[in-house]
Amino acid sequence: MLGNKRTARLAAMLVAGALVLSACGRSEPTGAAGATGPASSASPATTRASAVATTKPMTEEEKVVAAYRSFWVTWDRANDPPDPEFADLERFVTGAALEKARASITKNKADGVRFREPQGQGGRHEPSRVVVDGPSASLLDCSIDDGQVIAADGQVRDSTVQTNLFEVTLQQADDQWRVANVKQLKQWPGETTCDG
Repeated sequence: MLGNKRTARLAAMLVAGALVLSACGRSEPTGAAGATGPASSASPATTRASAVATTKPMTEEEKVVAAYRSFWVTWDRANDPPDPEFADLERFVTGAALEKARASITKNKADGVRFREPQGQGGRHEPSRVVVDGPSASLLDCSIDDGQVIAADGQVRDSTVQTNLFEVTLQQADDQWRVANVKQLKQWPGETTCDG
């Protein structure tokens, strides 16, 4: 059907009809117990109040993009090495797309391949045209796929670069956006813009 590596990774997810922000929505402490350094003269209540006053809440569109980017980070982590039961899959993928993702990862495991993005890259995705309609959202993604398919012996099987235009649908449940469908609209060889 489609012979490129990103599509091979997503073959089971492409249906006719993504450590960027994987901790979105969680708050982490700003300091560690036992940390050394100058003491702050501000009280914890003052510090919290000023943090609240300067922190702008994310829009629904920003939450959709954050969840989509976290989906890709999770997808890559779940495939290096392939683990169809990778814990965060259910956090960023839902329904039939989750079942298909697990089937694809299971196939990758059986084939003895894993996927790795270039060092420090984590995949390149440019979501645009984000539309939120209640518990559903859609977006377009111009993605540069320059990851590698690596065999069990460590040899790189595929390192070609291609540009993909994806149409993505997400669903919201329990205040979390999850990818429900990824459809490849177009593909170009090499690195280019999504208008070809």
